[in-house]
Amino acid sequence: MIIDKNLDNEFFDVPSLARQVHMSVSQLNRKLKIIINLPAGKLIQRFRMEHAAMLLVQSQDSVAQIACQVGFLNQAHFCRAFKRVYDSTPSCFRKRYCLVK
Repeated sequence: MIIDKNLDNEFFDVPSLARQVHMSVSQLNRKLKIIINLPAGKLIQRFRMEHAAMLLVQSQDSVAQIACQVGFLNQAHFCRAFKRVYDSTPSCFRKRYCLVK
């Protein structure tokens, strides 16, 4: 999927996605709202956060490395975004659900 292939690209955003699917931003958002009840920006964020959560529990990469792998160059920004979604810091989330010791 287009979003999966661009997770690590910090510059991948809604206009980039719209270009790749050959739609305008408003057209893309309208269609996504009808199909999944989410705008494109929230969909991209959801993919990034779900992938980050998976990496936190299945790898030993640092939080900073995982932040980069999901398109965040600023670790603090990543941690704030992660906490908004999971109500937990990445480190606490890892301690709670970690599969890799």
